[in-house]
Amino acid sequence: MSRDNGGGDFFKGFLVGGAIGAIIALLYAPKSGKETREDLRRGAGELYDDVSDKAREFRDKAEEVMADARRQADALRAQAEAKIAEARAKAEQIISEGKTKLRDAVDEGKKIVQDEKGRIKGAIDAGVKAYREETGGKKSA
Repeated sequence: MSRDNGGGDFFKGFLVGGAIGAIIALLYAPKSGKETREDLRRGAGELYDDVSDKAREFRDKAEEVMADARRQADALRAQAEAKIAEARAKAEQIISEGKTKLRDAVDEGKKIVQDEKGRIKGAIDAGVKAYREETGGKKSA
């Protein structure tokens, strides 16, 4: 069980203890009714003051915890935004490099195709020439 439950158990115990103390004081008080009533009024006033003080402390603590949670949330959000920006920059760099490499590969492919096209055309021309020389320049039927 958690020891820090927001002070609820302490507050309940405080009130119950105060009530039990007041009852015992009434039962065993050697004072007159008027004096007892005055003591009860004074005790109730002190109890009210103590409860008010505790409530103020709890409220202040809650505000402090909320402010701390807000600061932590803001810090986490800033870290996440920085990581996202970093990842976005890396992705853009990778895409840019990929595009450059792709363009270079396409250009290289075009050059190879042009070179091979010239070689094939030369081979065909040489074949046609050899065929004509072999057949004596005659056309076949």
